[in-house]
Amino acid sequence: MTTTLDSMRHAAACAQCSDSRGFLPSPMEMIAYLDRHVVGQPCAKRTLTTAVYGHYIGRQVADAHMPRHVVILGTTGSGKTYLVKTLAKFLNVPMTTVNATELSEVGYVGKNVETVILQLLAMNKWDIEATERSWVLVDEIDKKRRRDTGFRDISGEGVQMGLLPLFGGEQITVNQDQRSAVVDCSKILFICAGAFVGLKRIIRHRLDESDGIGFQHACLQSFVHDNELLHHVEIGDLQEYGVIPELLGRLTSIAVLDELTREQLIAIMNEAEDSVVRRLIRFFALHGVELLFEHEALEAIADHALLLGTGARGLSREVLRALETVEYRLPELVADGVTRIRITADVVERKSQPVLERCATEVPNILEDIRRNALWRLAGQHSSSSSTARQDELPTNTEGWSEERLAAYRDQALDRLNWGAESGSTRTWFESFLKDNSKDIPKLRIVCRLLDEILVRQASINEFFLAYLYGATENIQAVLAYMDYRALKRQEEEQRRKRDPDGAS
Repeated sequence: MTTTLDSMRHAAACAQCSDSRGFLPSPMEMIAYLDRHVVGQPCAKRTLTTAVYGHYIGRQVADAHMPRHVVILGTTGSGKTYLVKTLAKFLNVPMTTVNATELSEVGYVGKNVETVILQLLAMNKWDIEATERSWVLVDEIDKKRRRDTGFRDISGEGVQMGLLPLFGGEQITVNQDQRSAVVDCSKILFICAGAFVGLKRIIRHRLDESDGIGFQHACLQSFVHDNELLHHVEIGDLQEYGVIPELLGRLTSIAVLDELTREQLIAIMNEAEDSVVRRLIRFFALHGVELLFEHEALEAIADHALLLGTGARGLSREVLRALETVEYRLPELVADGVTRIRITADVVERKSQPVLERCATEVPNILEDIRRNALWRLAGQHSSSSSTARQDELPTNTEGWSEERLAAYRDQALDRLNWGAESGSTRTWFESFLKDNSKDIPKLRIVCRLLDEILVRQASINEFFLAYLYGATENIQAVLAYMDYRALKRQEEEQRRKRDPDGAS
């Protein structure tokens, strides 16, 4: 099992020059990651990643520091929250979401500035440094627009005024259960998001009433389609909508998400790495069953989501509904010899049942291991005998496996290695390796074998990463050998300490 790790060299070089807080990717690198998970939205990706990059560079260099808070505009289901969460996960940045509808002016029932900071502190276990590195997403900020009612607007304008100390970078002192903390809000990135229903009408009215009735103005009016109006938003439009000038002055970037088209919804299901379709394909592959969605079925699912007006958010519901008659009895279908389940447009429209196909097959061993330990893991317990038995079975013989089965095995091995807990340079480095070896059966077999080798050693991906950095070799077998050498040296050092706890010679 030999291959080179050239595709990871750049990430490793970045890791070597980074500090413990992790290396900051460039906006283009952030966009490249987002492109794997979020379909389309190029303008919003550019705006958000540029703001994030500027925010963290400014934190490191005082002369370059300036607020980089962002407001994201987009219809329901366009992916506002998902875009932010995906980028935060990539950068390993703590993030909390606050629903603006729950906020109230200080002195009234509901959350206020102090409770927002307390929520952030609690998420970070009162670690001030981690808290000041975090993001706060204020969702549905449009629901707190200022309204001219003739009375004091405590629900709208009052809430916006309450956010000013946060967005203005003030130091906020909070107290709870005899604990006290001072948080510097100038180090926190604040992001507002909302659908801003009715804003298009304001933009259209401004364009219609703008000076100039000549050729240029006529061309502009004919060019600007309703779906593109938000891209022509100006600060004055948001102020007319009900965002107070003081808050607008602290929102330096406006990111606009387009309404998702039918083609984009289909692309999300087919291409996005975390899409519900791709996750279910991997889930069914664990059982030795190939799950197929015909293109017409994906079109029908997209049409339903558009009809409901829920955008990408409605895809999961429609996909799961198409599988509701087979998913609950999947193990029994496997025992009955089913190896392929086909979803047609008629299934989505509830005119027929999923098509079941049968032939001789073997249920992957990994599935039995998952089922054997699933409830123990959920209970936070550990079965040492099962774990030992599994170690004896490794490395797994993957000869003759399909691409789907290999991908499913890879994902489960990553889960066993607690891949979700890896972060920073280790995650960036290994994600590059996984991406470059995800579409070819021989390469997938190498990935599965590598993960098995790490599992056999009861090691971690981070340990393999460090062995690669310090081993000065690109041969996987050599890296594993160096990792074994490091482990042996650690054991010898531990034994020496036990023999000589005081450090005497």
